[in-house]
Amino acid sequence: MAGRNAKEVAKALDLGNGAFESKRPILMVIPRYAARFTLNDRLDDRASWIAWPEVARMRIEKKQVVDPLVELDREFRDGGPLAPYDPPEETIYELRELKVRLSVL
Repeated sequence: MAGRNAKEVAKALDLGNGAFESKRPILMVIPRYAARFTLNDRLDDRASWIAWPEVARMRIEKKQVVDPLVELDREFRDGGPLAPYDPPEETIYELRELKVRLSVL
């Protein structure tokens, strides 16, 4: 967003005059379907990385929230509350003279 406020971004995108000059734009990355981003790689902390089921759950569980977009942005900035994925250790199977190494990514 290059330091622009929400009003400047709305104007550039021809979205009308409903945005505030004092607030920054909220950028959300939402994949299709029920996909969830892994946290193995660093996610850009300027955006909220969220899946549709999390949007739906928040609207069901927190109906009283005045500004749901701000709440989602706060909760899921830089990937949200999930802990980094810790892959299981490698498993090796030995069958007679065959050795099979199983690695889960």
